[in-house]
Amino acid sequence: MKIFRILSAAIFFTASGLSAQITQRIHTGNDTINSIISDIDSIIFNTIDSKMKVLLPGQDCGLMVNLGEISKVTFNGSFSNDISASCGSPNVHKSGINYGSLTDQQGNVYKTVVIGGKEWMAENLKTNVYRNGDAIPNITDVQSWQGTSSGAWVHYSGSSQNDCPYGKLYNWRAVSDSRNLCPAGWHVPSDIEWRALEDSLGGAQVAGQKLKSMVLRYWQCPNDFSDNSSGFSGLPGGGRIIFGGYYQAGFKGWWWTSTQLDANLAYYRELDYNQPSVYRNGDGTDKQHGLSVRCMKD
Repeated sequence: MKIFRILSAAIFFTASGLSAQITQRIHTGNDTINSIISDIDSIIFNTIDSKMKVLLPGQDCGLMVNLGEISKVTFNGSFSNDISASCGSPNVHKSGINYGSLTDQQGNVYKTVVIGGKEWMAENLKTNVYRNGDAIPNITDVQSWQGTSSGAWVHYSGSSQNDCPYGKLYNWRAVSDSRNLCPAGWHVPSDIEWRALEDSLGGAQVAGQKLKSMVLRYWQCPNDFSDNSSGFSGLPGGGRIIFGGYYQAGFKGWWWTSTQLDANLAYYRELDYNQPSVYRNGDGTDKQHGLSVRCMKD
């Protein structure tokens, strides 16, 4: 259903139930701003404050542009299924990217993508067994999570609904286990391999923009600085802290590296909803935390 209204010099366009991917192209002089937004609730052209704003259902923020700077606006709907996550979540991946496929030891299927000459999983790991078939403990209890000395996994907030598309959160003991978390021919990338990924995309200060999925269904609005030009399709799966609580889903995505700093700390990478960079804490983080995992081809 599409509704057009004129109220107090503001023009409202509403597309109810529109779940297809919408590519919005805003032409401002010599520049073109491109953004992809799912499930648009309304587009407001407001001549009172000379703004154009795109809103999502239940949210009061969105892309806003000065009308005086706009020379042309075009909207193109895309109903292609090839940008959905392997688990079915829509609009996670970048259309036009040549994605491969990987099946893990449990039969979970993932999209893969080549970046900087290396093949990476384009989705977070979901397995609950090691490569040899041994089960990885699912620890939901707070005290048990804090005290375990073995590998463990959990869904964010303990809800299996978060498996698609965020995958599972693993402590670093699972990452370093000799039974291997990643499928045969793949491994958890090291700190150096993550750095090489960033360098291939122009360096850590700008690589985050190229690594983040553009879909606002999962990222906190407005998800600034994201174009997913690499096809990595990073999502904000949040994490589980050492004390058992859950933290920052929708705002941040954290991924383990295979590199430890010492007996208690290991390196990780972070993507934020409002930053174009990839963050690396030189002090590492506690191995008891639960973070997402991406695998890289050997």
